[in-house]
Amino acid sequence: MKLIWSLVITCFFLTVHLSIVRGKLCRTGDHCRKDECCMTKSTLLGGCRLKGSEGSRCLPNNEMSHLGDIYLMECPCIAGLECVPQSIIKHPDKTVEYVNSTCQKSNSS
Repeated sequence: MKLIWSLVITCFFLTVHLSIVRGKLCRTGDHCRKDECCMTKSTLLGGCRLKGSEGSRCLPNNEMSHLGDIYLMECPCIAGLECVPQSIIKHPDKTVEYVNSTCQKSNSS
């Protein structure tokens, strides 16, 4: 019985910790406010994070992950901004590296 209570208490504190560290827990963007996206760095469960404002770090071409309506690593920029890299490095193995990407006003605005 003590083991069960220990597990329950541990799970409770872990959930509270994750909520504080990652923001409101989510599985889709619908669980977040309009100025947020559901984002994760590695797990199936994401956290609501603010979308990128001008000057915020971002990932160009950041698509939703294979997990569904969850972005990996960074939220996209807010409407009217686009993610622009300072430079682009094309490697021999065909991978592309975007360097120092930030949210900037769209050229079309």
